[in-house]
Amino acid sequence: MDQANVDPEFPRYWMPLLWIAQTLKKYYKPQFAEQNRKMLQLTRVRMTMGDILCYDWIPIPLANTQTITFAVYSYLIVDGILQHYPLCT
Repeated sequence: MDQANVDPEFPRYWMPLLWIAQTLKKYYKPQFAEQNRKMLQLTRVRMTMGDILCYDWIPIPLANTQTITFAVYSYLIVDGILQHYPLCT
């Protein structure tokens, strides 16, 4: 664990999971299916946390502002066109 060179700029959410995985591997006995299930579940948790980290790259306030701006502009453009060319006469 001490050899894991991690830049302090990046998140370290995975360090406890790495410790658990290394401990399970150290005492792993192939005949115990329970430990194998624990490793699979631990792997799933790590993958899920990686997915959450991927979503973190999108700043939600910026995406929200852009979506609302696009919706308002679209409404105004469609409304302006329909003012000049009404569908029902």
